[in-house]
Amino acid sequence: MTVFDRLERRFGWLAFPGFLRYYALFHVLVFVLQIIRPDIGQFFEFDRAKIFSREVWRVATMFFAGSQFGTFNPVSAFC
Repeated sequence: MTVFDRLERRFGWLAFPGFLRYYALFHVLVFVLQIIRPDIGQFFEFDRAKIFSREVWRVATMFFAGSQFGTFNPVSAFC
């Protein structure tokens, strides 16, 4: 029995069914939003100063943003 099998037995109840499907859905949604409004990338980017000023949701939304620098890059969508 491998380590991953033991971890799955112990913590299997924490699994989120369909997690990758929802992750891909949110990623496509943000991609389309960035095409429609390129300035919305600033809303999703990781900004430490804004996180410490109670915008904690930025920690989660940074995983869905296609670019880390606030500008939309179509090449990053296919990498």
